Amino acid sequence: MYKELARSDQPPGLELEQIDQGSYLRLAATAREVAGVIDATQGVAQDLIFDALSRKTGVFQEPPTELNSASRVVLEIDPLSGHVRPRLQHGQNAAKTTEPCGSFQEYAARLDNSVYKGLKKAGRFPLSLTLRVLLGHYMLQTYPPNKEVYTYPEFHGMARSARAIGWLKSRIGNETMAQGILDFARNDSESPFLPTGNQTTSPADVLPAYAFEARSQQAKFYMPIKKRTGVNARGEVNCYLYRVTACRADAKFAELDIFNLSVGKNLDWKLEAVNEEKGEKSFPQVVRYLRSANVTLRTTDRPHDLDVYPRLEFDAHPIGALLKDVTVKTLYLFKWKTTPYVVQVAINHRWASIAAMRASKPTVDLEMSVFGECWDSQDNVAGNIWGDELQLLLEGRDESRRAKGLDRVGDFLQTVRDIRDAFERFL
Repeated sequence: MYKELARSDQPPGLELEQIDQGSYLRLAATAREVAGVIDATQGVAQDLIFDALSRKTGVFQEPPTELNSASRVVLEIDPLSGHVRPRLQHGQNAAKTTEPCGSFQEYAARLDNSVYKGLKKAGRFPLSLTLRVLLGHYMLQTYPPNKEVYTYPEFHGMARSARAIGWLKSRIGNETMAQGILDFARNDSESPFLPTGNQTTSPADVLPAYAFEARSQQAKFYMPIKKRTGVNARGEVNCYLYRVTACRADAKFAELDIFNLSVGKNLDWKLEAVNEEKGEKSFPQVVRYLRSANVTLRTTDRPHDLDVYPRLEFDAHPIGALLKDVTVKTLYLFKWKTTPYVVQVAINHRWASIAAMRASKPTVDLEMSVFGECWDSQDNVAGNIWGDELQLLLEGRDESRRAKGLDRVGDFLQTVRDIRDAFERFL
């Protein structure tokens, strides 16, 4: 902002002041000029924000499969959380409208190209990136005020403006929704899901894994929960937290921070790549505290009951007071048909803090994500295997041809849409 304003006629007095927390702009103007100075400064800020969003994030709007002249996009506001979600509603007895804001092929081509360029750029950096697709609900954080109902072309234009900023709510639903999705994935005769390993042949035999997640102001900490052999005197299985990884708040790879907004569907999705660190190296005190937890699994003969999950007990400690939004995750992993893509269904038991785990019942919700069998950041070569042709990252559908990188990306993103559509009827 300082550089942009310094090149302009305004303001008459401009200084860049440094303080301990960062820097700020000091503007000086006469009383008659101050309104124009503020307007000019706000205009520069809006332009820079728009440029930054254009470079660092992308929101791609998937065209609805069906629209009519009475279709409207309604901003639904949750009365408890205040979250704002756009939803498409169809009118009755109205004429069908076709492709008012571009075709599906145009949207898919833009999305494919953006993801392909992001993957190629990531492949040039020696980063240990974790890449996955998160399914959820796209929520508007900021948008033009005083309007909650749009025609689809109006909403399409609004969502592309610099004032419309959104985020993906990936923790959705409740215990009933989670149970319905798991029943479909594990037991439905038409389930497209398969076990990930060769120990079982049926998705009904897939057993859950467990993990613990906690957040501080600096980072998110994630650690699998492993079972020890044998049981204790109370008949409980003793467990422990294993291989703590940390993801800093600013660790996202911006070129792959891509949103797919589908107002005509029940699920949106987001592609993200984050740079993970070994917790022992970056946050040794936090890791020591987390590993001091007493972890037990009280019931093992009913592994698919949603109220069966590890219990963690922590001693009182100043570090524990810094950790918020703590979650015990029950994880089901399935392979999507015969592809190398893995669908993870996570049942979350969440508390606001470590202290709340001892004093209150958890909030139960659901997370769904997609990743590849070989996308393992732990080997520290994720960036290196994303070459121009992306052979080791993506699999083409047509194995009779040597698919190019862009074709592979297109196949991968269509697989994501297929997985999304499989869950549609449960939301």
